[in-house]
Parts: sequence; C-alpha cells; structure tokens
Amino acid sequence: LKFLISIVFFLNFSALAQNTSTLTDPRDGKVYETIKIGRQEWTAQNMNFQNPNSWCYNNKPDNCEKFGRLYSYVGAAQACPPGWHLPTYRDWDRLIQHIGEEIAAIEMREGGSSGFNALMAGVRYDYGAFNHLNENAYFWSHVFADNEPAWVYLIGRTMHTVSRIQSFSGTGFSVRCIRR
Repeated sequence: LKFLISIVFFLNFSALAQNTSTLTDPRDGKVYETIKIGRQEWTAQNMNFQNPNSWCYNNKPDNCEKFGRLYSYVGAAQACPPGWHLPTYRDWDRLIQHIGEEIAAIEMREGGSSGFNALMAGVRYDYGAFNHLNENAYFWSHVFADNEPAWVYLIGRTMHTVSRIQSFSGTGFSVRCIRR
C-alpha cells in the first residue's frame, strides 16, 4: 500500500511540476518567481506593487514583504506589470481544472505540488479592519464589464477545493498575475 501511495504521489507531483522563472517589475524593480502550470504562466508570489489602492496587512510593511499587498479592485487592476494582467475567471477556472478541482486548494497552497504557493495573506475589509491572516488566501479576478460581479477566489488553510465568491470592490485581496 505504501508503494502504491508513493507512486500516486509521484505521478501527481510529476504532472503538476512545471517550469519556473522570474519576472522583474520595471515599475519598482521587484523580482517575482513565476510558474508555468499547463499552458498558463502565473506569478508564484503575491504582488507587492504599491499603489494608492493597496495596503500591507495591519498596515505593517513587514507583512507586505512576506505576503504581498492587499488591493481594492481598482488597485488590483493596476497591480500587474506590462505584459501581465489580472486573471479572468476563465483563467482561474482553467488553472483549477488543470490541477484538479477536488484537490486544487491543497495543491495551490504554499508547499503544494503545483508551485502556485498561495500565501494565507488574509483580507482588508472596505471599512479598514484586517482579518484571516494565516487562515485564508483571497485573489481577485478581472471583471469584463461594470455590471458583472467581482469574483474572488478563496483558498483556505483547511479547504480541499477552491471557492469562488463575490465581493465588494473596496475590499482588499491579494493579486496574482498571468502573462498575456
């Protein structure tokens, strides 16, 4: 049985392991790891580009260094460097399907075999309070039109699947970028 479990783990890990690289943001010189998962190339770290619509968790700069910034929707739309963009819900859905819907949250968490390394950076509510550090990771997706909902992807520390929720545009969540 142990041998069979080892083979299944190895095959799963081999199927998800992909090419890694780096991205240097020309706006501030910060370097981010990237990961190719399936046909998509994603940042493998939360964005930490400072703009007026972004915050460090509890307003502590050390949290930005570790977890990246939390962005309102307007800030999220400005967070990705040239050649990269805020992922659409279709981009997120392709990623989750490639990894496997039933285990996506497990494999996307920090240390998971996908290399996505979702950090549990928490949330900043639109009224200024922070919550869920080291418990949940929330990521914005791009909205195509003003009348469409703002979709956020939630990966919890104890979740197996990734949830898609709607949110207010002033709430602060993490951003991952995808190459155009």
